[in-house]
Amino acid sequence: MKPTTSIARALPALALCLAVLGLGLPAANAATVTDTYDLGPAGSGTTIEVGTDGFLPWITKGSLPTGSVLLSVSVNAKLEMQAGDSWASDICAYFDPTPTDPGTDALLQVGGYDAIGSVFYKVDWDNGQDGTVGATVIDKKVADADFPAGIDLNGCQVSVGNDYDPSAWSGTITVEYYDVKPATIVTFGYPDNLVHNYDFIFGVYIPWLVPYGSDITKLAPIYTLSSGSCDRDSGVTNDFTNPMKYTVYDGALTNVYTVLVAMTPANTAANILTFSYDGVIAGNNITWVAPYGADIAHLTPVYTLSPFATGTPASGSIVNFSSPVTYTIVSQSLTTTNKYTVTATLDPSNPASGLIGHWISGEENLNDTSGFTPAGTHDGVAEGGSLAFSSDVPVGLSGSSLDLTAGDVGVYINNSAIGDSGYVDTFDDPILGCFTVSFWAKGFPEWSWCCWVSKHGEDNEGWQVRRYSSSRKPTFTIRNTDGEDDPVADVIIDSTTWHHYAGMFDNVAGTRKLFVDGVEYLGMEGDFGTVGNANNSHLELGARDGDYFFSGLLYDVRMYNRTLYYSELLDVINVPEPAAAVLLGLLALAAMRRR
Repeated sequence: MKPTTSIARALPALALCLAVLGLGLPAANAATVTDTYDLGPAGSGTTIEVGTDGFLPWITKGSLPTGSVLLSVSVNAKLEMQAGDSWASDICAYFDPTPTDPGTDALLQVGGYDAIGSVFYKVDWDNGQDGTVGATVIDKKVADADFPAGIDLNGCQVSVGNDYDPSAWSGTITVEYYDVKPATIVTFGYPDNLVHNYDFIFGVYIPWLVPYGSDITKLAPIYTLSSGSCDRDSGVTNDFTNPMKYTVYDGALTNVYTVLVAMTPANTAANILTFSYDGVIAGNNITWVAPYGADIAHLTPVYTLSPFATGTPASGSIVNFSSPVTYTIVSQSLTTTNKYTVTATLDPSNPASGLIGHWISGEENLNDTSGFTPAGTHDGVAEGGSLAFSSDVPVGLSGSSLDLTAGDVGVYINNSAIGDSGYVDTFDDPILGCFTVSFWAKGFPEWSWCCWVSKHGEDNEGWQVRRYSSSRKPTFTIRNTDGEDDPVADVIIDSTTWHHYAGMFDNVAGTRKLFVDGVEYLGMEGDFGTVGNANNSHLELGARDGDYFFSGLLYDVRMYNRTLYYSELLDVINVPEPAAAVLLGLLALAAMRRR
């Protein structure tokens, strides 16, 4: 019987050999890959002659990148034919740095007992020492545990061979090794002006444009890598007066990037982009309707400018608008100056103007207090379950709110549907082209598409302010106009605090807007046409058509037959100064982001 070999200790000479050859382990985060040699199906297989004449080439030296270090060799083979005294385990894999003479001076032979040529390291399969036709060998040898680690397949010819008499095997032999790929820089720069690798020039030149006025001797860019590491730390200050090289590597594979820094030209634009949300800009003239009741000599308009431009008077400063005021805007480059003449007038109408319905403004009843129609015409009527009132009201306001938390309860507005004996079309034909619905709510509709306030809003008729699908966002649904039925407002609503909602539609301007807490989160243009007449349905608070109930609190529900100025909306919300100026600033910034 042929003796079996045991696992030997790693030889110091092998380590020296690997060092001379420049072989080494890649980075720990490299992926792995397997390559399998198919010996053929059971019942036939592949006949392999003994010795060097029988070697079957597998992986060609140099075909894999440097760093493709061998991790394991495994076998699952059956001895199909033997012409002498072969064992199943005599099937071998050879790893030889000399491709012209495989088996001679091999670094490693896995399988069989007798080494062919001068094999530096030899390990046999642990099973398969059986010469019976049909015997199998199933085993796996692992680097460092069974043979020395560090054998790079880039520097080896890998072959399949036979260690004893000519024989045939079916099955497979498999090698596993590091799948090393060059590390790459994926993004480079600052968070607000990252350069992505698809914008690199020839793949290795990084064109980085920094803001005007930057000190290029003290730049601290950040970067992300696909893998591996870099010779320069991310976020560390460097002098980029000259091209700067960044070398990234993953094992033995490297990429060298050259960063080319350029400075953006100074911005030459000097324009006012927005002025106090609803200011109208026509060339270098701006007209602005200031809030009702404001002091014309002490107004604080907020405006936005071209990037990096400066303005005088400053945004948010107190200005006397008793006569037109000149605003001077200077560009970042100091080469452009624009002067704007701003004419301000006070809004002559107070928020009550155009008010056609008003409920739950503090008193514990469902009366319409707008005064637009005779008393009692459009009072609310409870429907469904148990209706109550709550002392929980928005901050700064007083009285009681409508409590619908019992569930399955809402309020319909009397004489708002054509089936009512005293029907009046207040909320139908006269406002199908223009209206505002305004209310406070605490809580979020429990079910998808449930509403806070509605006038049907289905079947191409009416409107709703409601939950958008199953999300935590609201929508202002309008049917039959040119715009999208259910545009989503870009704001997440919680269920624990009060929020003010105002939906505005104007088919002359072609606009539909939804404000939440005074901020415009939905702004649709091109929404012309008229709302589908929903006169068969009631105007409802906390419900739609006697169903789809809202389980929460409502307060100060209003209907207008026009859209509101933004200053009027802030007055309705009861936003005090200087908070109103802050909201105006937020709206101006939001408008600029949408440009």
